[in-house]
Amino acid sequence: MACIDTDDKSNEITVLPQLLNMLSLEKAVVSIDAMGCQKAVVESVISKKGQYVISLKGNQEKLHDEVQGFFEAVLENHPDFKAVGEEFEMDIHDYSEKSKGRECRRRIAVTSDLCPGVAPFRKQWKGLESIAMVESWCTRNGKDTYERRFYITSLKPNAEKLADIIRGHWSIENNLHWMLDLYFDDDSCTVRDRNASRNIAILKRLTYNILKEHRKTSLKKRSLRRMRFVASLSPKFLHEMIHTASNVFR
Repeated sequence: MACIDTDDKSNEITVLPQLLNMLSLEKAVVSIDAMGCQKAVVESVISKKGQYVISLKGNQEKLHDEVQGFFEAVLENHPDFKAVGEEFEMDIHDYSEKSKGRECRRRIAVTSDLCPGVAPFRKQWKGLESIAMVESWCTRNGKDTYERRFYITSLKPNAEKLADIIRGHWSIENNLHWMLDLYFDDDSCTVRDRNASRNIAILKRLTYNILKEHRKTSLKKRSLRRMRFVASLSPKFLHEMIHTASNVFR
């Protein structure tokens, strides 16, 4: 588990390249939210022979506006991307999913056939190959919402693969936070000391991963809460869980 603390006068943006330099990224795809949409970050990933998929928002205003404008112009001339292939290459993938009472239909469009407004950014953003847009139509408790998100990536256009990467990113982000609150009451933690809160956060995530990995191989399908309880009573079971996880994380 790689971890870097931030200085009082720093933030995650400044230490992210340092964290990436600690990791082996060859043939890996790094997915990062908009906070990490920085030139130094993509340079770190590419220099270590990795690939990137990064969310694009207003913190990179010029690039964001050009990408957004491009896709809006495409949709204006080609509603639902019909016949778009007659002008330039664009890969499209539609899929649906249900989660926690919410039903969503999503469409992802990705192209490396960049328009004149976006193409110059290839010189500024190392490895930039494609741009993508994800549209989401969601319904929850009878309320409909629509959202667009934009991405830059060093990958060749493959909408289905990109959808899996983006879905996997948000699945980890959302499920981990939800699990930490559900099983470790994370949102109610009142520890404010910097070192203590950092160490507790690491231990909670380590414990969660140990529980999750053991449940994959266990013949008895217990909930994570039940496994925690059993481990608190049985040193043998606790040792068994740690041994299982150590073989995976080694």
